[in-house]
Amino acid sequence: MIAISGGGLIPARLLRTHLKIPVYSVCVVSYDENDTKTDSYDVLQWLSERELKGLRGKRVLVVDDLDDTRGTLVFIANKLMEDGLDNIGVAVLYNKMKDKDGELSPDVRYYNAVDTEDKWIVFPWDEPELFN
Repeated sequence: MIAISGGGLIPARLLRTHLKIPVYSVCVVSYDENDTKTDSYDVLQWLSERELKGLRGKRVLVVDDLDDTRGTLVFIANKLMEDGLDNIGVAVLYNKMKDKDGELSPDVRYYNAVDTEDKWIVFPWDEPELFN
């Protein structure tokens, strides 16, 4: 399983309890230093060649909290396929029902728990009261 850091870390950890498989983490950003969305992705953390080698030929589930524009999911799935992974699924908690910036390859399976309108979602682990 590959968690997309930050939002995918908690859902992936919860799934790990049931799937009993390792969780790897990747981190990409599409925002600049002013927190403005850009058209490109900057890879901050990726899988090592050793990790990629161990995942080739296996089913891989990429986990995130939500599918907003779909851009990050498409970028990561495509990069994993370029790295030689070919049995990829993507799982998100929420899919925002709106036009997406891209489409996943037909070879990538897609799972979501809830379809929701395009509104801000506050997850329990994002509540400020947790840290006061």
